Amino acid sequence: GKIWVDTKAYAIVRIVGELAKSPSFWISRVDFVRSYRRVGTHWLPSRNESITKVRISGRNILTIDYGAYHFPSS
Repeated sequence: GKIWVDTKAYAIVRIVGELAKSPSFWISRVDFVRSYRRVGTHWLPSRNESITKVRISGRNILTIDYGAYHFPSS
């Protein structure tokens, strides 16, 4: 896989890769993309996408878009 790092904050911005081992006989391959964004002083997930190749039903995509983050006041 590949990892992109923010050069100023040294934080992970994006990860792209594939699973080293199939989680099931029915699944032939899983690729993923994970993106992170800066929210205030924190780096948090912004999007997860998994592309799964299933032996019988073909290609399936699962996407998770993370909404707005809110931090309570101290």
